[in-house]
Amino acid sequence: MDESHPWLHAPGMPNCASNCAAATPVPGEGFIFRGGDAWHFGNSSATPYTGGTWTWSTPGTSSNAIYIGVDPAWYSGSAWARPILNSDNPPNTSGVTSCAYTGSGGYQPVHLSYVRYLHFDNFEMLGMCWNASNQNSAGYIAYQGAVPGNGNPIYMENLYIHGWTHVSYTGNCGSGGVCASIGAFVGYNQNYGGTIQFDVVDGWDSDPYSLSWEQPGAGDGYVVRYNVIRYNGADNTPNECHSIHDNLFEYGYNANDGGTHTDWPMQCYGEAANGSGSPNLVYNNIVRHISTSLSAVFWQFPPTGQADYDFNNVFEDYEGTGNYNNFLAGSVGGGNMVLFNNTAEGQGAPSPGGCVYCNGGAGTSTIASVNNHWIVNGGSSPSAVFQSTTYVTETEAVYQTLSTANSQGYTLSDDFSPTSASGATVTTPGTNEANGYCAQLGDSNAAAACVQSIASVSYNSTAHTVVYPAYTPVTRPPSGTWNVGAYQYVDGGQPNPPTNLTGVVQ
Repeated sequence: MDESHPWLHAPGMPNCASNCAAATPVPGEGFIFRGGDAWHFGNSSATPYTGGTWTWSTPGTSSNAIYIGVDPAWYSGSAWARPILNSDNPPNTSGVTSCAYTGSGGYQPVHLSYVRYLHFDNFEMLGMCWNASNQNSAGYIAYQGAVPGNGNPIYMENLYIHGWTHVSYTGNCGSGGVCASIGAFVGYNQNYGGTIQFDVVDGWDSDPYSLSWEQPGAGDGYVVRYNVIRYNGADNTPNECHSIHDNLFEYGYNANDGGTHTDWPMQCYGEAANGSGSPNLVYNNIVRHISTSLSAVFWQFPPTGQADYDFNNVFEDYEGTGNYNNFLAGSVGGGNMVLFNNTAEGQGAPSPGGCVYCNGGAGTSTIASVNNHWIVNGGSSPSAVFQSTTYVTETEAVYQTLSTANSQGYTLSDDFSPTSASGATVTTPGTNEANGYCAQLGDSNAAAACVQSIASVSYNSTAHTVVYPAYTPVTRPPSGTWNVGAYQYVDGGQPNPPTNLTGVVQ
């Protein structure tokens, strides 16, 4: 097979026949899909019709990975576009009375089954529809490692996932109380190690309430980096959460199916326990425009004997007065939290039951808070941020109300970055962590990011691609004090503003 003699189907598709059926994939091979073409998973009268779930079950090796993706020089039409994997239901921004095409319970158009050392790259995926009876473990792409533990490098990258809908319903959380939603990604946490990178999950044309970008209860978010996740909600519960960095999470919503447990963008229940030399890291993320009434906005459970390190994150525009605000930190896992050089704005705190970092279940687990910029109501002490201050140690914090922050040039439109040398985060001397926390991260890339200000990503809404960086990172001083918060002010200027942003009114 070559690009001059392509097959109609790929190995693992039920309708794979003739030369395709005779082929036996081996490590080191690439399977290239022509850009702009579409494969159909729902409508059997469309061509080519896959026959249903495409199950890929051939792993690669550490020296010979398998590549399933594209050649940008090979495409139909006038310009290259991603190949399309279409489940054939038209998108809808609300519910529908019925799905034209549905699979059985747990339906997944693509299943990467018991594989490792595999790259799944550059597809557009759309057209799923589901109802309260077939939602369990359903999702656009399922992936499952070949060996126990985290030794399963599976890369799902440069994907554009959108265009979902569901049957209208209220008050139905399905069998076992699992609320009806599907996932963009469905992992299996007993065989983990997946990397989700440079992907766009955008519900701009869909019902944003009804898709979990990471399927609840079946997650594997071992490495999640350089993604744009927007206009979705429901219960996102990836396990592992080893390295979560340089993502834009925006426009998160509660479920609309009677569910009462919405975690967005992530509940990291069951984190990776690699030991103190390889801690779990959350950095360079922007999380913003968050609906009210969520159960938690970012939920971490550090493993016993370890600390999670969170730095250079910006959390903003959560105006609700619900149970939790921004981070829900604590430690069912028994470990500790280290929070430094973050910027968090949340006007719901400290209402009864509300907090920026909710650590009420932490027991004797500690939270070390250093160089953080808190924009909250209710005072200028840790009690305005933390649910319980008993095991919190805080230094070099800047506390501001929203009006005070705005008066000094910290605004939502600039992700609360400093615009003046007289801003409180610039004039307040912060601790230099170059040889402190930055030296404890166990990851060279994270260590390099640690001594710079936030980078993160923005969104090219025309090409539906990730733009990196959103902010040009500024190197923090190797000696002397640092600025407080996620940014390092440049004398005579400010961090570059994000580019290619888009606003959608729904």
